[in-house]
Amino acid sequence: MHALRSPGAPADGLDRGPSDGSSAQGEPSDVSRRHLAVVVLASLFAVAISSFSLPVAAPAAQNTPEHVHELAMVDTSRQRRAHKILLVGTAIAALAFASFRRVRERCLEGISGRRLAADAWALATRLFPFVVIVGCALTSRGLLLRAILVTAATVLAGSSERTRRWGTGAAVVVTCAYAALMTIPALLATPALPSSAEQTTEWHYSVTMSEGDRLAHHLRLFDEVTPHYGLLGPLILSVVDRTFSVMSFAAHLRVVQVMQIAFCAIVGFAYARWNRTGGFLAFAIVFVPILGAESPGSVAVLLPNLSAWRFLGLALGVLILVSLRRVDRATAALLGLTFGALLVFNPETAIPVGIGYVVLLGLEYFASPKGALLASWIPRFVLGTLAGPAVFAVAARLALGAYPVPHTEGSTLTRFAAGYGGLRVYFDVSWIAMLAYVVFVILDSAMRVERLDQRDRVRTAIAVVILVWFAYFFNRAHPWNLSSHYFLYGFFIIDMLSAVSMRAYREQLRRGWLPIELTLVMAFVFGNLLQVETAARSAIQTLRQGAFTPGGVPEPSAHTVLSGVRIPTDEASSVEERARFLEDEVRHASLSYFTHNMFLMPLESGVFPHLPMADVYVESFTVADFDRAVRQVREDGPEELLFDDPVVAAVTSPERRAFFDRFKGQIASSYAMTGRKSGWEIWNRTQPAR
Repeated sequence: MHALRSPGAPADGLDRGPSDGSSAQGEPSDVSRRHLAVVVLASLFAVAISSFSLPVAAPAAQNTPEHVHELAMVDTSRQRRAHKILLVGTAIAALAFASFRRVRERCLEGISGRRLAADAWALATRLFPFVVIVGCALTSRGLLLRAILVTAATVLAGSSERTRRWGTGAAVVVTCAYAALMTIPALLATPALPSSAEQTTEWHYSVTMSEGDRLAHHLRLFDEVTPHYGLLGPLILSVVDRTFSVMSFAAHLRVVQVMQIAFCAIVGFAYARWNRTGGFLAFAIVFVPILGAESPGSVAVLLPNLSAWRFLGLALGVLILVSLRRVDRATAALLGLTFGALLVFNPETAIPVGIGYVVLLGLEYFASPKGALLASWIPRFVLGTLAGPAVFAVAARLALGAYPVPHTEGSTLTRFAAGYGGLRVYFDVSWIAMLAYVVFVILDSAMRVERLDQRDRVRTAIAVVILVWFAYFFNRAHPWNLSSHYFLYGFFIIDMLSAVSMRAYREQLRRGWLPIELTLVMAFVFGNLLQVETAARSAIQTLRQGAFTPGGVPEPSAHTVLSGVRIPTDEASSVEERARFLEDEVRHASLSYFTHNMFLMPLESGVFPHLPMADVYVESFTVADFDRAVRQVREDGPEELLFDDPVVAAVTSPERRAFFDRFKGQIASSYAMTGRKSGWEIWNRTQPAR
């Protein structure tokens, strides 16, 4: 609990009611903290709203033009720069507040002056929640109404012992029913992919799950297989493939579903450990959205890069964080070991968690002898961090026969960090309020750094993880890309829905006072409700038709089961015909092939081309990647190249067709088309390999 929290106050204290503004020297009073909250919230809202009027330029010329058009990419350099400024500015302010009492006192004097303390504060606190509500209404009035009803029902049910019993019972029933709906039908039904979903799914599986299959077929890690979303998953898949056999398409889907179950279980356990006084009502509010976004029946199963395949490490890292009861030498080593393991699992999500761990240790710096921290905790954390990559290197040597030599050429980590896939930031109160709140938590903790307890320090570390992880959203701003942020933000929502808080909200509402915290809870519900509803409709459709079609896309009327997955019959016939030809042709000539079925085709034919990319179109993120693929084909000089013939390629996007027309033009000096057969366009080498 916060040391300065008045008895009976809500858990996070943005709306406290009257206070005399007094505090210990250099420590923020309740009035000062309320002022700080309004300053941060209002400032970020103003900056966010103004940013939507900025002109948006075309993305940098370094990106592959066909990707720019198909993904509707824009230049996000301004957005990414804004996030960096916010990140650096928050870090500098927090360090100044924590390190220099004089800076803290001056800031408190500025935000708690008499001109702000009375009428201005009362007006701001009364108006700001309505600004949030109006912002939600601009997005969807119907969704806002449903979010208000859910929030009101939660507060009503949790504000007294009598209503809390039936409210908890209702929450248990709803959560369990929703969990069953999102899990059981998807696990029992056969996966079904219509044409549109099948191509999108192959795109995403080729850039994630295919890496393990290719390693199992002796392609070299980093040289021929670029691990886009981590190292550990592909290594484990390669061992499974070599030990047994290459898994089917359906088996890969099931792997993702199992990881989704693990993710939900870890998140649920983390929420339960954190949830001290909110009961099951608070748990249900934050956990049901996780089921909608990351359950075995969610659309993320079709998109492994938006699933637990990518985010499981984030959940594990935060579980370790919320499970800590103190920080000592052993804890520093544990955090280092966890960070090192997460780096191997997925560096992209490990980096924010690792920064959160460092912040947690840094906050202990102000509460413990400085020499002890520097002399023992930091070396243990660093050594623990190095252990994970070292163990992986040995495991890779045993499994693959060679030590990996890491590089980042062509990886999604570097490409997305440079602006690939950029989407324009859109106005939505949910993400703006979340971002503003975590900045407030960081600055508020810095002002009270000497008086933070363990829970406060963990809260601050989670806030830092969210703020750093927002770099992902600021480049590719899409509602779906907020699901992992909402998971982290859920810990703060749990605090806002403690039993004491809900009783206080009810009393304040009776007096005509709309608390800011309650508005933030409503904004959280507003941001997640549509996803929860959509996922439920999709699961009900799975029940009705007996086939798992994530996202609610209707199953094709004429379908065939291929590699354990139902796909349109004409597509299945085309894949089988081309796979038979490929399997026979590879016996007579060295070849490489290029098709829109770059995940399914290797599984059916058993032929894995020795190229630096699973799908040349998908992984040619930039012009440099395109040139690298062309150069590799020229240097390897296979006798034969196979492309989808025009009839087969007609089902693909025009951008993919344009890309390969350009690719063929680049190799025309060394290869020439010699015919078409069995769905392939055949090109033979006319010049020696370079």
